[in-house]
Amino acid sequence: MVEGGQFCGFLAGFTQNANFTNCPAGYVVYPINKFPSPGTYYAPPTGGVYHVKFTAMQFSGGSHFVSKSATATVTVTP
Repeated sequence: MVEGGQFCGFLAGFTQNANFTNCPAGYVVYPINKFPSPGTYYAPPTGGVYHVKFTAMQFSGGSHFVSKSATATVTVTP
């Protein structure tokens, strides 16, 4: 998710909507079934400060749920 609450995270191989028109503050592409789970942030060409939040969730057995988040501030200079 990027600033403004837009969901702009895409699984590798399913990136047809990953562009700056749909995600003006940039987007993240991440692979499935990799540990640790890397993600690549594609910053927009417009200069500015962007706040990127990556959240991973795991569900197991219906009653077990784990959620972890990481946030980064990215400065883009045109």
